[in-house]
Amino acid sequence: PYNTSTDSLVITKGNPYLLPAQNHQFGISYSFNYKGFYISPSFNYQYNTDLIEPYGYTEKGIYVSSYKNSNTYKYLSVGGHINYRMKWGNVYGGAYHNVDYFSGQDPKNSFNTYLGFTARYKKFSFYVEADYTNYTYTSVSRTRQYAPVYSHIQATYNFTKLFYISVAFTNCMGYLRSATTTDDAGYHGYTYRRMKDQSF
Repeated sequence: PYNTSTDSLVITKGNPYLLPAQNHQFGISYSFNYKGFYISPSFNYQYNTDLIEPYGYTEKGIYVSSYKNSNTYKYLSVGGHINYRMKWGNVYGGAYHNVDYFSGQDPKNSFNTYLGFTARYKKFSFYVEADYTNYTYTSVSRTRQYAPVYSHIQATYNFTKLFYISVAFTNCMGYLRSATTTDDAGYHGYTYRRMKDQSF
Protein backbone atom coordinates (compact mmCIF):
# COMPACT_ATOMS: atom_id res chain seq x y z
CA PRO A 1 0.00 0.00 0.00
CA TYR A 2 3.04 2.33 -0.15
CA ASN A 3 3.89 4.75 -2.94
CA THR A 4 6.75 3.41 -5.11
CA SER A 5 6.69 6.14 -7.77
CA THR A 6 9.39 8.78 -8.25
CA ASP A 7 7.09 10.85 -10.49
CA SER A 8 5.53 13.79 -8.61
CA LEU A 9 2.43 13.58 -10.83
CA VAL A 10 1.86 9.82 -10.40
CA ILE A 11 1.36 7.75 -7.25
CA THR A 12 1.87 3.99 -7.63
CA LYS A 13 0.76 1.72 -4.80
CA GLY A 14 -0.54 -1.78 -4.20
CA ASN A 15 -3.90 -2.91 -2.84
CA PRO A 16 -3.71 -5.20 0.23
CA TYR A 17 -7.45 -6.05 -0.02
CA LEU A 18 -7.29 -7.97 -3.29
CA LEU A 19 -9.16 -11.29 -3.54
CA PRO A 20 -7.66 -14.42 -5.15
CA ALA A 21 -8.38 -14.71 -8.87
CA GLN A 22 -9.84 -17.87 -10.43
CA ASN A 23 -8.67 -19.06 -13.82
CA HIS A 24 -10.50 -21.62 -15.99
CA GLN A 25 -9.01 -22.81 -19.28
CA PHE A 26 -10.19 -25.01 -22.12
CA GLY A 27 -8.09 -25.96 -25.12
CA ILE A 28 -8.26 -28.37 -28.01
CA SER A 29 -5.73 -29.22 -30.70
CA TYR A 30 -5.29 -31.92 -33.32
CA SER A 31 -2.19 -32.82 -35.34
CA PHE A 32 -2.26 -33.98 -38.96
CA ASN A 33 0.79 -35.77 -40.38
CA TYR A 34 1.44 -36.18 -44.10
CA LYS A 35 4.84 -37.05 -45.61
CA GLY A 36 6.87 -35.06 -43.10
CA PHE A 37 4.34 -32.24 -42.72
CA TYR A 38 2.77 -31.76 -39.31
CA ILE A 39 -0.16 -29.34 -39.12
CA SER A 40 -1.73 -28.61 -35.73
CA PRO A 41 -4.74 -26.26 -35.57
CA SER A 42 -5.72 -25.24 -32.06
CA PHE A 43 -8.43 -23.42 -30.11
CA ASN A 44 -7.91 -22.02 -26.59
CA TYR A 45 -10.39 -20.28 -24.30
CA GLN A 46 -9.71 -18.76 -20.90
CA TYR A 47 -12.22 -17.41 -18.36
CA ASN A 48 -11.13 -15.48 -15.27
CA THR A 49 -13.14 -14.22 -12.32
CA ASP A 50 -11.89 -11.62 -9.85
CA LEU A 51 -9.00 -10.91 -12.22
CA ILE A 52 -6.38 -8.62 -10.71
CA GLU A 53 -5.84 -5.73 -13.11
CA PRO A 54 -4.46 -2.18 -13.13
CA TYR A 55 -6.80 0.50 -11.78
CA GLY A 56 -6.36 4.23 -11.53
CA TYR A 57 -8.07 7.46 -10.57
CA THR A 58 -7.21 11.15 -10.42
CA GLU A 59 -7.05 12.86 -7.03
CA LYS A 60 -6.16 16.58 -6.69
CA GLY A 61 -4.48 16.57 -10.10
CA ILE A 62 -2.36 13.50 -9.34
CA TYR A 63 -2.94 10.13 -11.01
CA VAL A 64 -3.10 7.24 -8.54
CA SER A 65 -2.21 3.86 -10.06
CA SER A 66 -3.11 0.69 -8.17
CA TYR A 67 -4.87 -2.66 -8.71
CA LYS A 68 -8.39 -4.03 -8.26
CA ASN A 69 -10.43 -7.19 -8.81
CA SER A 70 -12.43 -6.95 -12.02
CA ASN A 71 -15.65 -8.84 -12.62
CA THR A 72 -14.54 -11.16 -15.41
CA TYR A 73 -11.90 -11.46 -18.10
CA LYS A 74 -12.07 -13.74 -21.15
CA TYR A 75 -9.39 -14.63 -23.66
CA LEU A 76 -9.72 -16.45 -26.97
CA SER A 77 -6.90 -17.70 -29.21
CA VAL A 78 -7.35 -19.47 -32.55
CA GLY A 79 -4.52 -20.50 -34.85
CA GLY A 80 -2.13 -23.25 -35.65
CA HIS A 81 1.38 -24.62 -35.96
CA ILE A 82 3.08 -26.18 -38.99
CA ASN A 83 6.27 -28.21 -39.03
CA TYR A 84 8.13 -29.87 -41.91
CA ARG A 85 10.74 -32.45 -40.95
CA MET A 86 13.64 -33.44 -43.18
CA LYS A 87 16.76 -35.54 -42.73
CA TRP A 88 18.94 -32.49 -42.06
CA GLY A 89 16.50 -30.66 -39.75
CA ASN A 90 13.09 -29.05 -39.75
CA VAL A 91 11.30 -25.80 -40.60
CA TYR A 92 8.37 -24.63 -38.51
CA GLY A 93 6.07 -21.69 -37.93
CA GLY A 94 2.75 -20.66 -36.51
CA ALA A 95 0.21 -17.86 -36.31
CA TYR A 96 -2.57 -17.08 -33.85
CA HIS A 97 -5.40 -14.57 -33.65
CA ASN A 98 -6.11 -13.47 -30.07
CA VAL A 99 -8.99 -11.56 -28.51
CA ASP A 100 -9.03 -10.04 -24.99
CA TYR A 101 -12.44 -9.40 -23.43
CA PHE A 102 -12.40 -6.96 -20.48
CA SER A 103 -15.61 -6.23 -18.57
CA GLY A 104 -17.57 -3.37 -20.11
CA GLN A 105 -15.15 -2.87 -23.03
CA ASP A 106 -15.04 -3.73 -26.71
CA PRO A 107 -12.97 -6.81 -27.66
CA LYS A 108 -9.23 -6.14 -28.10
CA ASN A 109 -7.68 -7.95 -31.08
CA SER A 110 -4.07 -8.96 -31.58
CA PHE A 111 -1.99 -11.57 -33.36
CA ASN A 112 1.29 -13.33 -32.86
CA THR A 113 3.41 -15.32 -35.25
CA TYR A 114 6.73 -17.15 -35.24
CA LEU A 115 9.06 -18.79 -37.73
CA GLY A 116 12.16 -20.87 -37.28
CA PHE A 117 14.34 -23.74 -38.41
CA THR A 118 16.94 -26.16 -37.11
CA ALA A 119 19.63 -27.79 -39.22
CA ARG A 120 22.39 -30.36 -38.75
CA TYR A 121 25.48 -30.97 -40.86
CA LYS A 122 28.07 -33.44 -39.61
CA LYS A 123 29.21 -32.02 -36.23
CA PHE A 124 27.51 -28.66 -36.79
CA SER A 125 24.00 -27.68 -35.81
CA PHE A 126 22.12 -24.42 -36.35
CA TYR A 127 19.03 -22.84 -34.82
CA VAL A 128 17.13 -19.71 -35.91
CA GLU A 129 13.82 -18.37 -34.60
CA ALA A 130 11.88 -15.09 -34.50
CA ASP A 131 8.60 -14.40 -32.65
CA TYR A 132 6.43 -11.31 -33.09
CA THR A 133 3.33 -10.07 -31.27
CA ASN A 134 1.75 -6.81 -32.43
CA TYR A 135 -0.22 -5.76 -29.32
CA THR A 136 -0.68 -6.71 -25.67
CA TYR A 137 -3.42 -5.27 -23.47
CA THR A 138 -4.49 -4.54 -19.93
CA SER A 139 -7.88 -3.07 -19.06
CA VAL A 140 -6.42 0.48 -19.18
CA SER A 141 -3.50 0.25 -21.60
CA ARG A 142 -2.26 -1.02 -24.95
CA THR A 143 1.37 -1.89 -25.72
CA ARG A 144 2.55 -2.02 -29.32
CA GLN A 145 5.69 -3.96 -30.20
CA TYR A 146 7.90 -2.57 -32.97
CA ALA A 147 10.31 -5.49 -33.18
CA PRO A 148 10.20 -9.25 -32.60
CA VAL A 149 9.79 -9.98 -28.89
CA TYR A 150 12.20 -12.89 -29.39
CA SER A 151 14.85 -13.48 -32.07
CA HIS A 152 17.75 -15.88 -31.84
CA ILE A 153 20.54 -17.28 -34.02
CA GLN A 154 22.79 -20.04 -32.75
CA ALA A 155 25.55 -22.23 -34.20
CA THR A 156 27.00 -25.22 -32.36
CA TYR A 157 29.98 -27.50 -33.03
CA ASN A 158 30.12 -30.86 -31.24
CA PHE A 159 33.62 -32.14 -30.55
CA THR A 160 32.07 -35.20 -28.90
CA LYS A 161 28.54 -36.16 -27.79
CA LEU A 162 29.21 -34.53 -24.42
CA PHE A 163 31.44 -31.59 -25.38
CA TYR A 164 30.58 -28.73 -27.71
CA ILE A 165 31.16 -25.04 -28.35
CA SER A 166 28.32 -22.69 -29.23
CA VAL A 167 27.90 -19.09 -30.39
CA ALA A 168 24.54 -17.33 -30.18
CA PHE A 169 23.02 -13.90 -30.80
CA THR A 170 19.76 -12.88 -29.13
CA ASN A 171 17.55 -9.97 -30.15
CA CYS A 172 19.34 -10.16 -33.49
CA MET A 173 16.58 -8.39 -35.45
CA GLY A 174 17.01 -4.93 -33.96
CA TYR A 175 16.41 -3.16 -30.68
CA LEU A 176 13.52 -4.44 -28.60
CA ARG A 177 11.13 -1.47 -28.81
CA SER A 178 7.60 -0.86 -27.57
CA ALA A 179 5.11 1.95 -26.93
CA THR A 180 2.46 1.87 -24.22
CA THR A 181 -0.62 4.10 -24.26
CA THR A 182 -2.62 4.41 -21.03
CA ASP A 183 -6.10 5.97 -20.79
CA ASP A 184 -7.91 5.82 -17.48
CA ALA A 185 -10.03 8.14 -15.33
CA GLY A 186 -9.05 11.26 -17.26
CA TYR A 187 -5.38 10.32 -17.26
CA HIS A 188 -3.53 9.86 -20.55
CA GLY A 189 0.01 8.54 -20.67
CA TYR A 190 2.42 7.52 -23.41
CA THR A 191 5.65 5.61 -22.77
CA TYR A 192 8.15 4.62 -25.43
CA ARG A 193 10.84 2.06 -24.59
CA ARG A 194 13.97 1.39 -26.63
CA MET A 195 16.04 -1.25 -24.87
CA LYS A 196 19.59 -0.80 -26.07
CA ASP A 197 20.92 -3.71 -24.04
CA GLN A 198 18.42 -6.06 -25.75
CA SER A 199 19.79 -5.91 -29.27
CA PHE A 200 22.29 -7.67 -31.55
